[in-house]
Amino acid sequence: MQKARITEKTFNFTKGLAERYETKRIVIHHTGGADIDAYSEQIHQWHLAAGYSGIGYHFVIRKNGDIERGRPVWAVGSHAYGANHDSIGIHLSGCFTHTLPTDKQIESAALLIANLCEEYNIPTDRQHILGHREVDPDGLAGTACPGNMLQDYLDVIVGKANWYRYGQPDVIDTPSESPKKVKPLAGMLSEHFAENEFTCKCCGKGADKISPKLIELLEQLRWNIGGYPLYINSGYRCPKHNADVGGVPDSQHVKGTAADIACPKELTFGQFKWYVDQLPFDGIGIYESSNFIHVDVRNGGVGSKIYWEG
Repeated sequence: MQKARITEKTFNFTKGLAERYETKRIVIHHTGGADIDAYSEQIHQWHLAAGYSGIGYHFVIRKNGDIERGRPVWAVGSHAYGANHDSIGIHLSGCFTHTLPTDKQIESAALLIANLCEEYNIPTDRQHILGHREVDPDGLAGTACPGNMLQDYLDVIVGKANWYRYGQPDVIDTPSESPKKVKPLAGMLSEHFAENEFTCKCCGKGADKISPKLIELLEQLRWNIGGYPLYINSGYRCPKHNADVGGVPDSQHVKGTAADIACPKELTFGQFKWYVDQLPFDGIGIYESSNFIHVDVRNGGVGSKIYWEG
């Protein structure tokens, strides 16, 4: 497995550190308050001023993706009230209430999580990789950490960590070349997607409004998962149908730039999320309880990556 590069730091702690005798989970944090690129020495001073023996997090991930050592990894942390005795704390520098961490922070976090899960035999899943607020169910710490955007993105980070730990999901042999573009037959939007799969379920219209870029990425997704069929739950919606199903007025479905895709039976939902995330969709909505993922190309399919869960 690839190993994360960690910049070692030496801190003077005002009190002796207790050894952590069990490690069952990883807790993710952000700086919050201000979107600053906090560094480990700076956080050490903050925590000293707050009465801690020193920096409470075990790792700090800067905006450029650099990973800095905080509190020694063997020691009990001081980062999550009630959960310090069996957890490792990872701090991502910045405020992620309204924005996501940088791409480099996300990749570094995923790789570090994979390394730690392997070292401590922690399952790489969302039951064991948690946002700070998730280990504060009674609100005793009164925290919104690690910010709504990062909290909602943890599924994707954990998926990436699984990839670093285990490699690409072992479900298919992905062809080495890209799918060939062919002229679609009558009634088809592409080689594998028919017009009637994307027309409005209310009025039967809208095939002409479907974004070619959306279809291109769906063909690539189908190819990447080994050619298994993709079933479209919802494509274009006329304004009336969109309102009837509770869609927002400016829904990407009304614009013809979105599709809701059922998880193929050949893949687990986690594997399906992993494959979707490898392509430059601009919007990705995770609806695991309903077994589908929303994808859209609201910005032309540049991979601007807006995520949410429904």
